[in-house]
Amino acid sequence: MKQNITQYSRDELSLIVYNSEIYYYNRFNDNFVQDLKQDFIFTRDQEQILIRDIKEEREETIESCY
Repeated sequence: MKQNITQYSRDELSLIVYNSEIYYYNRFNDNFVQDLKQDFIFTRDQEQILIRDIKEEREETIESCY
């Protein structure tokens, strides 16, 4: 059964990703948001926030490697 997280704030959305090992390690996967949709119900706005936050983190991680 999917967990409804439509009432969660931006910070709470991040907690789902960063406090769940399975999601944390897969967050840079190109299908990450699609994978989340298998377990959670969230709004289109929340989806865009997740996409943007993950993209920013991915870029920061890549930059820190150089």
